[in-house]
Amino acid sequence: MEAEGSSMLLRHSSECINKGDKKVFTKEVEDAIVNHKYIADF
Repeated sequence: MEAEGSSMLLRHSSECINKGDKKVFTKEVEDAIVNHKYIADF
């Protein structure tokens, strides 16, 4: 987190994250972040 409140996502290390009994796919997370209405792309 930067001082002004921004963050930068650089890369992910795997295609799937195991969270308990759920599998979270990094591409789905990335798509949700990129398409969120409060995320600006500079």
